[in-house]
Amino acid sequence: MHRDASTSVFMIPELAELILLQLGSLDHKTWKQLFVVQRVNTTFQSLIRTSPDLRRCMHLEQPESRCNTTSNFTDATDKYRKFFFTLEDIFYPFWSHVRSIKNPQTIVLGMNVSMFWSEDIPSSIRVPGNFDGTTPIEQYESWRKLLVPHHPEHNVELHCCGYDVMIPFSRTSTVGEIADEAVKAGRVHLGGMSRALHYGQRDRGIPGLSQGR
Repeated sequence: MHRDASTSVFMIPELAELILLQLGSLDHKTWKQLFVVQRVNTTFQSLIRTSPDLRRCMHLEQPESRCNTTSNFTDATDKYRKFFFTLEDIFYPFWSHVRSIKNPQTIVLGMNVSMFWSEDIPSSIRVPGNFDGTTPIEQYESWRKLLVPHHPEHNVELHCCGYDVMIPFSRTSTVGEIADEAVKAGRVHLGGMSRALHYGQRDRGIPGLSQGR
């Protein structure tokens, strides 16, 4: 059977791996395209499953220990920031942000519930609803297996809705584990509240509004 040149190239595993690695490394977002590629092509799927380099690019494996050390605190913070920025769509109704603390030097991942302005009541904001299993962050999908970047030489903390979550960050920490902790903290934080005032106060004395307990 006749094959064109491009097909022949992709039939050579070494060349196909290099091309996919290039695709996944164009910027801090393109690694997610490799998940699309493996779903539409069985050859690429098999290659990704057996390639440590591709799996590291896709955050399914951690880099080798000797290659994983980032001595520069600013660079490490930036890597965490870019990683979580690319996942913002699956964290809804949370928004995440990464910041640094200098004393002691710590990288902080903050997860907070997104709120939006209410069109019904002036100067108030509405929470997105209760965590009833329907929000993106509560879905049990493949993204839960993604490994969180690991830089053991730097202290990393998770803060959810103002709570300091005591979760150890290790080479095996997954995005799913962080999502679970965020949902737990979110439920405590919301506590049945349906609306909140702009200054963080619950609605009081407004007819027709139930009070969160």
